[in-house]
Amino acid sequence: MKWFRIHRKKILIVVVLWALLVGVRYIVVRNWGIRLSPEKFMEKVDWVGSPMSLASYKFDGEREGRIYISAWEMHGFPEHFHYWIEIDKLTEEQRKEIERRMAEEEREKAKRGEGKR
Repeated sequence: MKWFRIHRKKILIVVVLWALLVGVRYIVVRNWGIRLSPEKFMEKVDWVGSPMSLASYKFDGEREGRIYISAWEMHGFPEHFHYWIEIDKLTEEQRKEIERRMAEEEREKAKRGEGKR
């Protein structure tokens, strides 16, 4: 108990700094997403539409020269966020694969009656 009394200010400072860092990370990831390398992005593309119980990945379209994947991960922090990459960072082959997968996802949505959002 004596140790705690001596070091409680240091412990409090560490806890407050940790909470601030976690809060900033949450805000940044939630609002701006996570930028990935082409290789990592293509790994996430492989997960789009795959049945998973603890995660869900969907294409979220193209905007401002970027392609987005919307992600929901049960054990993520935050749970819902976006992965993105600049289109010009992808090779032609990768772009064609993504276009094919996006069209595939749209067809699946149409079959389920979801249509475009």
